[in-house]
Amino acid sequence: MLTAHMLGGFSLRDDKGRDVPLRSRKARALMGYLLVSGGVAERREKLASLLWSESTTEQAFDSLRHCISELRRAERSGGFPFLDADRDTIRIDRAKVRTDLDELKARLSSGEIAACRPLLTQPQLALLAGAEADDPVFDNWLMVERERQGEALVNDMLGVLRKSALDARDRIDLVRAIEQFDPYQEDAIRIHMELLAEEGNIVGATAFFERYRARLAREYDVEPSEELIEFVNALAKRKGAVASGAKQPAGAVAGSVVAIDAAAGQPGAGRARIPTITVLRASTEPASGQLEQWTSAFCRELVGDLSRFKEWSVIAPAAEPGLFDITRGDLLAELSSLSVDYALVASLSEVAGARAINVRLLDCATRSMLVSDQYPADSDNWPSVFNDICSRIASRIQISIATTRLRSVADRSPQQRQAYDLWLEGERLTWLWQPESERRALELFQAAIDLDPLLACAYASWASVLNTRWIICPGWPEDAADREKAYALAKRAVALDPLDCRNHIHLGWSHLLARRFEPGELHFQLAYDLNPSSPDNLLGCGIANSFCGNHARAKALCNRALALNRFRPAHYWSYRASIELLARNFENCITAVAMVPDLIPDLQGWAAVAHAHLGHKADATAELDQFYSGMRKQWHGKPNPSDADLRRWFVDIFPIKRAEDRKLLADGLAKIN
Repeated sequence: MLTAHMLGGFSLRDDKGRDVPLRSRKARALMGYLLVSGGVAERREKLASLLWSESTTEQAFDSLRHCISELRRAERSGGFPFLDADRDTIRIDRAKVRTDLDELKARLSSGEIAACRPLLTQPQLALLAGAEADDPVFDNWLMVERERQGEALVNDMLGVLRKSALDARDRIDLVRAIEQFDPYQEDAIRIHMELLAEEGNIVGATAFFERYRARLAREYDVEPSEELIEFVNALAKRKGAVASGAKQPAGAVAGSVVAIDAAAGQPGAGRARIPTITVLRASTEPASGQLEQWTSAFCRELVGDLSRFKEWSVIAPAAEPGLFDITRGDLLAELSSLSVDYALVASLSEVAGARAINVRLLDCATRSMLVSDQYPADSDNWPSVFNDICSRIASRIQISIATTRLRSVADRSPQQRQAYDLWLEGERLTWLWQPESERRALELFQAAIDLDPLLACAYASWASVLNTRWIICPGWPEDAADREKAYALAKRAVALDPLDCRNHIHLGWSHLLARRFEPGELHFQLAYDLNPSSPDNLLGCGIANSFCGNHARAKALCNRALALNRFRPAHYWSYRASIELLARNFENCITAVAMVPDLIPDLQGWAAVAHAHLGHKADATAELDQFYSGMRKQWHGKPNPSDADLRRWFVDIFPIKRAEDRKLLADGLAKIN
């Protein structure tokens, strides 16, 4: 059997420990990807799009064939035939190749820490370190997969630390390995401090904490959790007690490692599912239209920031966070009945010309106030405010979040802060869904990028507007140019911030709209991997899977999104209608359209096709007439489009991969005389 070393730099060895050479970077990348896939047969089209995304199709397939030839030579060199390849798919026979990643997971599962010490103490534990393939799609996949695998290993190692009786050496090896994957993991930081304190080195434990605290402040402008600060204060008291001659039991540290599971007694702990947070906006004081707009913009961006984290599910009552009377006595009970765990309430107030952001986190089940903070409402400091809110929520509901998802705030210039302000105003305008407001939003995004060329969200928002014009402005004459521009903008957004699932969604749509289905599917999969807890993300991935012909997965993702968000904004039903029709669930499509009949005119087209396939001729005709009427009101193409023009638009405009799914639309319309 061959052994593939995946942790640290990639290498392949035979059963005698000799190197099996894979000289090209692309061949190592291909081998690593196939091994991470777990023996699943991968389509050649997908692999070509993954590793040669910026080459022509012919060049990509030719390069893939060269890589397969190199893997064949490695088979002969290692003496084990491990590659199964046919005209359509490629896979690794996992019975012939084992990996150190799988070995580490197995050893951790059985608690054999000594046996996996050689792996834990490696100087580099990152998955496939140095295996970047100089291709943006593969390198983005590798970054996301590193985080995903690292997060899983951290959880496994923390589980061992919490449940097993380990000696000090095993504990420190585990803690240091955790810190390689996530240097901000607070449980590991705390255990490291406890180990130092148990050795009598309380000064060292305190210094370790202060270095951690300074790093957090410098890079993310946030404080450690309240629980960790309390633990450090307890250490300081212990140091004072030792200095005064008071006796301490051996290893006695207030809140020691065995107390980490005490989170079960904290608010919100003990829930088996991922907690759900809804963002609400309260009325401003004093009442002001401008303050309401700022509050709405702040809440929308807060939803976006919270949605960067898979540790919770974030929902809003409508297309934007709704205005709620939080003094209602039954509001929290109503939210709790909708399976909402926490309400994050934000408002802006103004006193003597100074604005302040007020934020409260409420536990819906217990009706207790977990967080109540006020921040200066200067948009220059909003990234820091968002970071602090995310960290405080995580601390109060006993969740460790991946700090890499916070915004970097170090050394932000006045120009960068002004750019962020312009982008935020542009975002507010895009929610109005009006041509004039969208044009102004694009001007603001351009101005923001001019001020800060590294502002990923401005590129993403610009791409989002261009990617939706085809449906908001049917017949738009500059559609092709907009799509090409959106593709370049979305690529830039992903390059700048590859860990934001929203950026991958925008880039995925750019690929799908250009009928580049394989790379599109890859980016939607990356978006899902980054956050499978966000209902909006799940729904976007669901409709993309539907257009790509993966109907069972599309339906499952849609159902999950609807289950997570009981508020169900109007566009959810629009997406569901398309998913249901392409899956041949015609009755369900009609029901979904009935929930929001006037949302966008193309919805009546989906309902007309569904009725036609069910043989409901009168209903199909009525829906099609409404489709014609609504489309003509919003038509931006050549004047006075005919019925045939509108039918052609409907059949051709959607990025549907499979010919039989496109035919489903055409056949449905053909049945309506």
